[in-house]
Order: sequence, then structure tokens, then C-alpha cells
Amino acid sequence: MTPSIFPFGRHETRDSGGALPWSEEGTTLPGAQEPSPLGRGIAVQVPDSLVIDVPDVGVYDVVILGAGCSGLSLCLALLEHGATGPILLVDSRTEYHDDRTWSFWDVEPTRFTHLARARWTTWRVSTATDQVRSSTLSTPYVSLAANDFYRYLLGRLAEYPHVRFLTGEDVVGYREVADGLEVATTRFRVRGAQLVDSRGLRPTRGERDDIARRSTWVPQKFVGWHLVSSRPVFHADECMLMDFDVDQTRGLRFAYVLPVSPNEALVENVYLADVPVTEAEHRAEATRVLRREPLRPRARRLRDPR
Repeated sequence: MTPSIFPFGRHETRDSGGALPWSEEGTTLPGAQEPSPLGRGIAVQVPDSLVIDVPDVGVYDVVILGAGCSGLSLCLALLEHGATGPILLVDSRTEYHDDRTWSFWDVEPTRFTHLARARWTTWRVSTATDQVRSSTLSTPYVSLAANDFYRYLLGRLAEYPHVRFLTGEDVVGYREVADGLEVATTRFRVRGAQLVDSRGLRPTRGERDDIARRSTWVPQKFVGWHLVSSRPVFHADECMLMDFDVDQTRGLRFAYVLPVSPNEALVENVYLADVPVTEAEHRAEATRVLRREPLRPRARRLRDPR
């Protein structure tokens, strides 16, 4: 997991393959005015109205480095709070892939909760000796697909004529200058009165070693898949948040199963330990977890989730 701070995300899943469980004709979520959900795996293009080939302003009011979850969210927040000066986003990507899933507790309003594809009011946590099941209607656990999020944010930003986007640009560095800050990219030098680096924490090796000495360092390694079945097999009314009733010999480990519909689920195999785990091992362990899940009748014959 990239060590970034996301303004609304409590859990982030990077997706490694899987089928495309949604069709373009999916239904709009209740209360939302957004288009129907995109199919999983479908990329999102940056609107042409945002993209510039070369910097078009001498000094931007704000330059935002990195246009992922944090950068896009920040830009929209600035605009909604009345920012009227030119804003420049700089990012190395040229399109947005459906590369992850954000899941979190719906405990406070966000600009994005209405994009959730699934909500669970009941969840389970299991160990080898016990299982806890809990339910609430007031704070459900919700899940957002990356491409729905990207499409919504980029569409909102395109409503503002003073937002610009340099795509396909790597940031080489930045420095303070007389009238603000100067950013060097692979092709340009741009200036901004204010600069926000939203690309995530980038500690040096020495800084990481120092943090590890002064605090408890908990590594996390996991792989997640979207699985699609040709017939209903999952109980979509509840999710397994943490299943610790798995092999713990290599380190602290749990499984995570979010059934988005009777035919589709997000499955993760998670290690909170610094151990070498191949993707093939992750797949085999996730398959064993699925064979123990309370699936619907005639759904026990599961194969490697590829």
C-alpha cells in the first residue's frame, strides 16, 4: 500500500486483475445524480478542457503535484471554498486506470460517499475460537471503485475554467524563488504562489530506519481480487472484515471478503508482517479462505481466483 494520506479513505485496495463485474447499463445509486457505474477495469480519460500542452500562466495561484485521490480532492475543495485564481495539477499519468478500491466507515459526510457501489450494515470478525457479528444502520461500511471516483472528480474540475492539468509529466524537483515556488518537470519549469505536494510520503532510507527505531513499525502486504461468478454464490447483505482463522505461522494474517452482489466480491489476503509472499501464494491462500466462506448452496467448487 502506498503510504499516502487520503482525506476520506480508511482502507485502500489496489486491484490485481479480475473480471469486469459491472456493465455500462448499471443502475444509478439512490439519491445520486451521477451516471451509472463504469465497468470495473474501464479507464477514465482526463477531459480535454483541462489538459494543456504547455504552461499557460506565468505564476499559478496553486500548483498541486500529484493528481490522485489527495490531489483531486484538494483541488475540488479549494474550488468549492471560492478559489478563483489559476490552479495547475501536475501528474505523470495520461489516463486513470481502475487501479484500486476505497472502503471505509460512513461516519461523516464526504463529497464522494454517494458514489459507493456497495454498503454493508452487518459485518463479521473471526478468530480460530470465536466470531463477532455486528450490525448498524447509522454507520455502514461502504466501498468505492477508483474509476467512478476519478470520473466524478475530473468531471467536477472540468466545470471550472481556471483549472489546468499537465499530464504525462514527472516532477524532477521544486525550490523557493522570489515570487513563490518553482517546479521542474521533465519538460517545463512552472511557478506557483503556493505549492502542495500530494504525491505521498517519501522518507529516505535513513528516515525510515529512524522511524523504525523510535516507533512500532507494522508492514502490510496484501493482494486483492475482484471475483465474478456466473451464478449467485455470495451473501451480499454482510461482509467479512477480518478473518483471523487462517494460517498464522508466517506472521499475523487475515482475510477480507466484501460481497458487492450475489455474483461478485472483493477478496483480499493480508499480512501484517514483513515476510516474502508471492502472488501465487496469496492466490492459493485466498482460495482456501473462500472455500470456508458461508456461500450459497452449490457454490463450493471454487477455483483459483484468476
